[in-house]
Amino acid sequence: MSKLCKFAACQNRSKIELFNKLDYSSNTKASKNAMSLGTKLHEIYSKHHGSFDRLRLRVELARFYGMVLQRQILIDNIQVMLRGIYDDLIVNFNPLTQAKTVSLIEVKTTSKPRLTRQEIASAILQLQTYVYMMKPMLQSLGWVLDDTHFVEVYSQKTYKLIQKVPVAEHADMENYIKYMVEVFLGLAPKQYPPEYVCRTCPKNVKLKCGRYLANHKINK
Repeated sequence: MSKLCKFAACQNRSKIELFNKLDYSSNTKASKNAMSLGTKLHEIYSKHHGSFDRLRLRVELARFYGMVLQRQILIDNIQVMLRGIYDDLIVNFNPLTQAKTVSLIEVKTTSKPRLTRQEIASAILQLQTYVYMMKPMLQSLGWVLDDTHFVEVYSQKTYKLIQKVPVAEHADMENYIKYMVEVFLGLAPKQYPPEYVCRTCPKNVKLKCGRYLANHKINK
């Protein structure tokens, strides 16, 4: 899911990571260590919103829909399968109305002081995609989605929460998915971000990017 949602930062990178078998051996040792640490911290922080209702709902979702959630949709006679593992959720309780609602959580970790604007945009799209995927699942289990969900960013150095971004449900997710499919199939033109964004791309992606290769030399 994260590869798909890099679309919000760079449509070409998203397509490259989704449809190519990339060689990660070209990544530096520091980059690999950072990825390994990020994965471990991700697993820790995606399970810290503890409550009985949260645990019960997570068990219900796993029981009826599996650990890897998926939703199939038909867009212009093209079958699109969305698959992914959501990070976490919280169950909100309103003492005035006695109502319970569910907010989804997308967890990110970074060694930097903050995520970039493009990285936040990708995280927001990822969370909105999970909201779209899981809304009918939660409704079938008798739960109601809250109006607000959260991207939480944790430091790999201090292990503290450094950013918390409230996120609303996407206004028209199905049409946006249709647009992504059209871009991937070449039916709509790709939009490229400013070139400075290319600095954050890993080398294995740059080696597959025609735009980058046309303007830079890469030592393979």
